[in-house]
Amino acid sequence: MRTPWVFSLGGAHYFGKHLLAVDIDLYLPIAAFDFVKGVDNPGFGVAPGELPGLEDGRGFDGRVTEPQRNLVVNAAVGVDIEASPSIHIMAGLYTDFSSVPVEALEDYDHINLYGASFGVRHIGKSSTLTVGVTARYGQGSAFGLSVDDMLEVMDNTTTARQWSIALLV
Repeated sequence: MRTPWVFSLGGAHYFGKHLLAVDIDLYLPIAAFDFVKGVDNPGFGVAPGELPGLEDGRGFDGRVTEPQRNLVVNAAVGVDIEASPSIHIMAGLYTDFSSVPVEALEDYDHINLYGASFGVRHIGKSSTLTVGVTARYGQGSAFGLSVDDMLEVMDNTTTARQWSIALLV
């Protein structure tokens, strides 16, 4: 699989005792492409000179087409606010957009994520303790399993929503 060129720019600046950080990632688009996919070689155990030809699966499965990837910009911003010399409050927002084009949804997931984080840090003389929570929400299409009223499991592409919350200690 090919990956697009990525350009990242980030920076942080202290405003007094408070920190602001910003990151931006630019993923350049790539056109659809083909690659050769290897398969198990059925020639093991065959006498020399009796190997099958390419048409018989001599270790290659021809060309497999990958869809293009779209131009994507993702960003993150975060702050660290010093409430007191031993207590810091941290918060952030980010995006994680998919570069998979809508035309490729039959075989590939396309979920755009938005995330947020919040945390509190206590700085002691010999250690620190950070407690935080992250949450993210995403919408898009993804491959999934659906179970209907007759308990029949079907593979298909479905609208997806993703929620997650994590507690960090």
